[in-house]
Amino acid sequence: MKEYGPSNWQRIDQFLTLVKSIVTGGEIQLDIFMKRGMIIEFIDFMLGSNSPYMQPGERRTKMGNTYGSPNFKDLIESVMFMIMHCYTSSFTPESTARPPAPEIYNVRYALEE
Repeated sequence: MKEYGPSNWQRIDQFLTLVKSIVTGGEIQLDIFMKRGMIIEFIDFMLGSNSPYMQPGERRTKMGNTYGSPNFKDLIESVMFMIMHCYTSSFTPESTARPPAPEIYNVRYALEE
């Protein structure tokens, strides 16, 4: 992906959709992506030359131009899906419960106070 993706950024949408389908396709695929550290790889790919993982002297092809930029929607959704399935040392079955929805803050009411 790092080799051919940047130079083909205008045609990468279908490939990223395929990646998303594989990542979200099941536990085995997700486990393979997680073990290979693909969260970091995907983020590194999206950041391009702004990535903190870029080595000194390394050259990366710039994705995008003045008329357009690459569509990373599916890749971002893949990263979000993988992050949601990460386990931490504080993981407990109770901690997976969805928190209550936040209260809607009424801006007009707050300004009148």
